[in-house]
Amino acid sequence: MLPPPTGRREKLALPRDGGGNAVTPRAPRGGFRRGSRGLCGSRRRVLADSNHTIVWLRPHQILAKVGRRSAERLLLREHRVARALGEVGAPVVPPLSGVKPTRDPDTALLVTLWPRVEHLGEDSADAADVGQSLGEVHRALDRYDGELPSFLDKLEDARALLGDDARMSALDLDNRRWLRTAFDALFDELRSRRYAVRGLHGEPHGQNRLTTPAGVRWIDFEGACLGPVEWDLAFLPDASLPAYPPPDEALVQLLRTLNSARTATLCWARYDVPALRWHARFHLQQLRSHLV
Repeated sequence: MLPPPTGRREKLALPRDGGGNAVTPRAPRGGFRRGSRGLCGSRRRVLADSNHTIVWLRPHQILAKVGRRSAERLLLREHRVARALGEVGAPVVPPLSGVKPTRDPDTALLVTLWPRVEHLGEDSADAADVGQSLGEVHRALDRYDGELPSFLDKLEDARALLGDDARMSALDLDNRRWLRTAFDALFDELRSRRYAVRGLHGEPHGQNRLTTPAGVRWIDFEGACLGPVEWDLAFLPDASLPAYPPPDEALVQLLRTLNSARTATLCWARYDVPALRWHARFHLQQLRSHLV
């Protein structure tokens, strides 16, 4: 997904428990522990709440990522992959050293802890550096021996979601039918192609990288998967591509378009989340412009 336009930010909604009550992510009783340093008394600040809730445990330079129950396996995968990549020196932000994923004893929500890293702003990243750093991540993933799903799983899951009228009710019926037809045509074209697969970040858009004083650092490896390198390259600006051997440009364009169909689906299904509404409208418009 692309970052939302600048301007007034909409209020973030907190996740809700089984009784419909708002859940404010917080440290477990006694505080998260890292060695002998407790985090009791931290002044928590919610930074984001879309796929997961991200909380800054002030004054500590530590972020807590609080998972939705339906996506816990993604949070665990992210922790495993980012930790492994960090251990081999890849340009990533690894999880907090020595701290395993844990559960809040009150809510039973899964929590992972990460260092808070200085971000100079997305616009400060050089396109060539973005491509080069992602290439380093790919080479590190070539050595990763953990299990990764196929990138096709993302597309199949999104298409199944698109077929659920109840979950897609925020999108009017005419647009829903058009999106299904477009998705199917693009997916059929992808199935007709041949390509090599390797380990991928899976979602290397601008919101999943930080420009730090030490260079570009990649975050959010929940979507790590196996697939053609063109899947990851489809998220990058064209100016980043010279860092790679010449890709299949037609496949890059196909995957950019198909990913807009996938992202539009995911965001319209969660249109009740204010932070996702712009993405829902934007990617539906992008898809129409690509297919005209």
